[in-house]
Amino acid sequence: MAVHPYVIVYDVTPPRVTILRVWHGAQNRP
Repeated sequence: MAVHPYVIVYDVTPPRVTILRVWHGAQNRP
């Protein structure tokens, strides 16, 4: 898994859990 800028930027923000869930959903796609 490569660390994308979006993950880094959103990781600083409080609602990082939400973006992480969305990111996992996107990564789960074939």
